[in-house]
Amino acid sequence: MSSLRKEYLVDALILVAIFIFLSSYFTPNFILSGTTASGGDMGSHNYLAKYMKEYLLPHFRLSGWSPDWYAGFPMFTFYFPLAYAAMAAISVLVPLQVAFKIITVAGTFLLPFAAYVSMKKMGLAFPVPLLAALFTLPFLFNENNSMYGGNIPSTLAGEFSFSLALPFMLLFMAWLYDGIKKNRFAGTAALLAVTSLLHLIPVIAAVATSSFFLLRDKMPAITSLAKTYLLAFSLAGFWAVPLLANFSYSIASNYSRINDYSLVYPNYLMPFLLLAGLGAALAWKRKEGAIIYLTFSAIVSLALYLFLPEGHIWNTRFLPFYYLFSVLVAAYGASCLVPANTAKKWLIVAIAIIFSFAYVHYSVGYIDDWIRWNYTGFEGKPEWKTFNETNAFLSSLPEGRVFHEYSEKHNAWFGTPRALEDIPYFTNKPGMEGLLIESALSSPYHFFLQSELSVQQTCPIVGLRCAAFNVTRAMPHISLFNIRYIVATTDELKGELGANANFTLLKNTEKLSIYEFKGAGNYVSVPEYEPVIYPGSNWKELSVDWMRAGEKLPIIYTDKDLGLQKIRSLNGMKKVPAKKCDVNETITNGEIGFTTSCIGVPHLVKISYFPNWQSSDADIYAASPSFMAVVPRSERVVIRYGTTWADLSGQLLSVAGILWIAAESVRAKAFIRKAREFMRSLQISR
Repeated sequence: MSSLRKEYLVDALILVAIFIFLSSYFTPNFILSGTTASGGDMGSHNYLAKYMKEYLLPHFRLSGWSPDWYAGFPMFTFYFPLAYAAMAAISVLVPLQVAFKIITVAGTFLLPFAAYVSMKKMGLAFPVPLLAALFTLPFLFNENNSMYGGNIPSTLAGEFSFSLALPFMLLFMAWLYDGIKKNRFAGTAALLAVTSLLHLIPVIAAVATSSFFLLRDKMPAITSLAKTYLLAFSLAGFWAVPLLANFSYSIASNYSRINDYSLVYPNYLMPFLLLAGLGAALAWKRKEGAIIYLTFSAIVSLALYLFLPEGHIWNTRFLPFYYLFSVLVAAYGASCLVPANTAKKWLIVAIAIIFSFAYVHYSVGYIDDWIRWNYTGFEGKPEWKTFNETNAFLSSLPEGRVFHEYSEKHNAWFGTPRALEDIPYFTNKPGMEGLLIESALSSPYHFFLQSELSVQQTCPIVGLRCAAFNVTRAMPHISLFNIRYIVATTDELKGELGANANFTLLKNTEKLSIYEFKGAGNYVSVPEYEPVIYPGSNWKELSVDWMRAGEKLPIIYTDKDLGLQKIRSLNGMKKVPAKKCDVNETITNGEIGFTTSCIGVPHLVKISYFPNWQSSDADIYAASPSFMAVVPRSERVVIRYGTTWADLSGQLLSVAGILWIAAESVRAKAFIRKAREFMRSLQISR
């Protein structure tokens, strides 16, 4: 057997060993069982997968309207759709619960293989690619955080889209390194587009680190990078263009910076950081371009962590890239310790394998327990019977929005503190609270209401001053959001609701009680008072003040003259009683229909506003706090969640990107054919 074939055989065996090692934690009896994954945010993601499979894809969409969280929100307009589309695709072969689990662990299993392929693609010789695959294991099993992304704890907390994007980001970087001088960019751009549809933060990291080529190659790199990024944006345009066009309708997270310098040199990764230092020094001395590129990438990622200002992106999200690039450089550093003697080289590789597996295995503190907790699912939790009984009862009730009280107790009972966010998953009812806070225009106002109705408050939006627990004060807001059912956990909330004549107890279990609010009505109505007009740009902030003040006077956010009172602030608003009107409604996913006796009178629709809501029968405006004000032009009004110029432009851009790749493929084939003909002509001439 040739040394090259032997090398590939050993590589294959060790990559299989890595797969088996990972499978010893993510055991098939967990991943392939038909239970519904729970734990952290992961449990709530089940609903996103189900909605993708059962509603969006059957309507030939990867994004669209969901009525089920936050009084409705544009699902996958501001979040990443590809992982959920993959779940839906795999669910053709296996149950959705199993498909969900497979995709949630896919990034973890793919990362070692992506590291191996990437190092090979960048021209690094044995044993560097193999060591790189092995050294991703300490990165994956790093337990110093469960929120930053990439490692197994972050994946188990629900950040599996981030984890799945990392392998594709590495492949993109390798293809970019290999192809930038060869002017090959089609495959590179496709990898970047896939990464962006999985998670944007790895794209930001990859684009930032590609400045390496501008420093190294100067002007020649600009053309290659420009073509790569333009093609990648075109391919993802169907999603990227609507995201950018509608970004003002998202909610800013306003993350605070973390200034913890100990995160730069965590004890667990210190052996690999030291090896990375050795590898970087030797690569500089030997002019090993690929390792210099990865070292540069680690430094850029670290700089983003240290200096990124507060805003939409949390600075800690760039630490995983610093860790990952460091362990890859460490693989080169370790290879430099391997003697040139072939026999000794194999011995050192064997030692590296044993060391990597043992180092990870004996460092694990809680990961194996968390894996078991998540993948035994809701069905394996202590209070599954209560949870299932509650959901079954909710399913049997007439239509209506459901509010649930937040409580950390839900974690021990049901599998995650966010268990009741899956009410839309387990029942036919829309809930109020869910994931994707930034995607929902109504999320700040929901969390203000949550603070009024939950003894234990979350207040996850920075800068939102929440209220105190007070059911009486919450009642106008319950009516505002047209909430019909409330699921209570604590004795305090149960006592308040039970003593209030506006609520009726429908079902009581040992852990949860379900109440009906007697004031629930229609989603479409003419408000008690005529709305006022506010033309200012800070309307989202004004809505927070409006809700905190308990105002009943609706505000329409527009600069058009609708013949209504105009205001500059909440002070001095005059209450003018509105007309009494007869309104009958029909609400379905993506469509709001109603008849009215009041043509030309503003109607309030208690469903979140978004520009995709369109009608030929009425004019639609944003209204306080985050709803729609609809001015009918006829007795019958139909409002549909449709397609905007941004959607159409993005779709056309994606088609153009696909045609561009096809053209590049034709050119490449023509070039190869001509090269072969030229070589044959040389042979004939000889």
